[in-house]
Amino acid sequence: MTTKPPKVGDSVTIRGSPVVCVVTRVDTERNTVDVKATRDVVVLQKDVPWSTVFLLDECQNGLRIVTKGTDER
Repeated sequence: MTTKPPKVGDSVTIRGSPVVCVVTRVDTERNTVDVKATRDVVVLQKDVPWSTVFLLDECQNGLRIVTKGTDER
């Protein structure tokens, strides 16, 4: 669960899913976000509660970028 509101562009995971997503919209009135998967089938999930969203820290985000770059070769 996040301790601060996510921002558009943040890399996150959702509880119960191994997929890394990017926040595409933040609704501060309802405490929800829209997220888009970053790999494989790109799926947009709307109105995901903040209580189920986990922000990736900079180290995890850097690893995702390196992994993605090597996967595309």
